[in-house]
Amino acid sequence: MLIDEVDGRKVGRRHGLRMTGTLGVLLEGKRQGHLGEVRAWIDALGRQGFHIGAALKQHVLEAAGEA
Repeated sequence: MLIDEVDGRKVGRRHGLRMTGTLGVLLEGKRQGHLGEVRAWIDALGRQGFHIGAALKQHVLEAAGEA
């Protein structure tokens, strides 16, 4: 299941589930070869109103080898 809601994360943690956010899913997709470039997906999310702070964006791009 994929969910990126604060309440859903709280319930998941209470049940001992491992949490991975949207950006973590993108990074894993790239690591597994399913995505070519994380930057394009981050930019697309931003155009849809998904807020990503500058420092977090830079961290994710560095982790993806796209900084």
